[in-house]
Amino acid sequence: MRLHRRRRRRRRRARQGRTAFLGAHPNPPVRLLDARVQNYRSIIDSGTVEFDPEMTGIVGMTGSGKTSFLRMLAGVSSDAVFEEREIPRSSDTLQGFRDGRIGADQIVQLTANFVVEDADRPYLPDPYRTTDRITVTRTFDGQVQLRADGRQLDRVPADKELSRMRAAIGRFSSVLHGAASSIRSDDPGGAAAYCGSLQGSAGDLRAVNFFDREELRLATDTLRNMAHSAPLDRDRMQEAERILRGISAIGQEIQAKLRRDPATQLYSRVPKPLYMDGVFRLDDEMPVDAFVSDPGSSPTFRCISVLCGLAPGSVQRIRNSDPAERNDYLERKSRTPTGRLNGSWSQGKYEFGLAMDGAMLCLRVSDKATGAVTLVSERSEGFRWWVAFFLEVSALLAEGRGRRIILLDNPATELHDTGKGDVLGLIRAAAASGRLQIVYSTHERALIDPWRTDRVRIAELADAGTTIAPVPGKPRRGLLRNVMKNIGSPAQYSLFGAPRTVGFEGASDTYAALTVNEYMSQAGAGNHLDRDSYSISSFGGLDAAPHACRLYGDLGLEFVLVIGSGAASNAMMQRLGSGCGPGRHFVELRQVLGRDAGMEDMVGRRLYYEAFRRAYGPVLAGRMPHIDDIDGDRQRKRADNYAEWFEENGQGPFRRTLVAQQMFHVMMARNGGGDAARVASLDETSANFAKLFGLVAERLGG
Repeated sequence: MRLHRRRRRRRRRARQGRTAFLGAHPNPPVRLLDARVQNYRSIIDSGTVEFDPEMTGIVGMTGSGKTSFLRMLAGVSSDAVFEEREIPRSSDTLQGFRDGRIGADQIVQLTANFVVEDADRPYLPDPYRTTDRITVTRTFDGQVQLRADGRQLDRVPADKELSRMRAAIGRFSSVLHGAASSIRSDDPGGAAAYCGSLQGSAGDLRAVNFFDREELRLATDTLRNMAHSAPLDRDRMQEAERILRGISAIGQEIQAKLRRDPATQLYSRVPKPLYMDGVFRLDDEMPVDAFVSDPGSSPTFRCISVLCGLAPGSVQRIRNSDPAERNDYLERKSRTPTGRLNGSWSQGKYEFGLAMDGAMLCLRVSDKATGAVTLVSERSEGFRWWVAFFLEVSALLAEGRGRRIILLDNPATELHDTGKGDVLGLIRAAAASGRLQIVYSTHERALIDPWRTDRVRIAELADAGTTIAPVPGKPRRGLLRNVMKNIGSPAQYSLFGAPRTVGFEGASDTYAALTVNEYMSQAGAGNHLDRDSYSISSFGGLDAAPHACRLYGDLGLEFVLVIGSGAASNAMMQRLGSGCGPGRHFVELRQVLGRDAGMEDMVGRRLYYEAFRRAYGPVLAGRMPHIDDIDGDRQRKRADNYAEWFEENGQGPFRRTLVAQQMFHVMMARNGGGDAARVASLDETSANFAKLFGLVAERLGG
């Protein structure tokens, strides 16, 4: 499916943040899975970048291409426009385009894949409710192609309507050209200038995206203004108006036809990433008349309107009411942002206050510590940024249902590290709601979650352009030093800011440790690992353990590597070199459980089975084994039991990571809390990990 865009290559201007083609679905479903950017600024080919379902942070040196990647990612919307000068000069593409060997429609700049989850399907058009993947591809001419499960979709044809539209534009041009020649015959220069302007306006209308109501309206109004700028006689004016009404009617036919098109409806359900740079505009005053007319004319008061339920009609009603009634109403409306702000900001307690001062609607803030009441604009630059950011994110969470994708470019640069931690916390909470998927670039160590290195992507600029890749499972010296440099971590600290590093064999072990530690933290258990003192990551498996031990030591890190126990672990220990003694940098799970064990054995049997059911229930529908059938041999490692059942029943390989990713939902579930078996399994899991974390702290002298 190709979405038309006017082609003005040398006069393109970026227009970010508008609603997409025919208006985006107000709360689009589906999730951004991955994206690949090509032929844009420093990016010749970024490679395919996978995104976390909740939040993804991109780190890199200044000029490494982080902003370019985010800006092009916003190109999922056909409204985003990019310039010819932004094609990389270091590639052959720009020269090929200029000399005509490569067409604008052959220069692919963005390929984005969206995954359809089961909860999304009711929101999709009927023909596409079984679709698993939607792919959006954008080329330099601004056209967008849509594919569903690899099959390209074509828009409903509107050739007849387009032909009628162009004929009507031609008739309109003829009427005004004739008028200009006859009326301005005494001024050939003026007539020529008028005809030139008319020709340009008609050309704009021919090139317009007829399927965009607003764009068509603006182009039609421009022609109407051209008609009224000439002293036309009555007959000619009536003829011009009749043709313009016909153009509008044809445009409405096209738009109505397109709105019924399932392929276009599917595109409208794809969330259009919203690019937001590091600066957020904050207004603390707005004319009451302007608010009543359109709250959206101020980004700040639009957010307040959404967040507080401040309706223009209500403001109009109370503006002339009794002052006590008016103040009471505004005070009640102020409580929502005050409560949310103080729940997210750790550097002081404040109260928002909405007030009317004459003809102005005002946003004030009072400091509970000092009692001072000021306009928000009179506070520090960092506080103003935080309030604007807080209002934007909170309003996005409050608006409707579905998922939005937010692209944050280097946020929170004006804040103290504590405030940056508050920003990270707000981002984390917003993303965990399932309502927002957030991708952000940063240089700030405080904006990197040291417990979720799997959510970090690294932008590197080399001779071949910018590439973006995840933190490697098996660490490399140069890359890890570069990561530390990019985010400002001092050499004696871990890669992501905490003084001590705890490494686990792989992703599944890391997810399990993250989940149980968070559960213990919320439950107030004493032996969990503190996020400010420890960071955790994967070092890529037993085979990589000796290399990771030497590398972390060379980097000057304080670290412990947690490994399973068994024959493979024993063999690995034999290969360790000097400085990596088992008693210094390693903790084996045998030390916790007293037998050969993997991370799965640290989790209570019942809890692990519940996580397995969540992970594999849809795949094994109707064939889910009983717990004793799949995990009957208590003397073996649990992962071996599950892997054996999968092999014997022809289910392919058993994926431990899929189960580990469900552990958080299982452990945090409030329902079933009174089940004695479940409670016992939770207690067993907590006790095992408390012992493990105690051994880690002992090794690191904590």
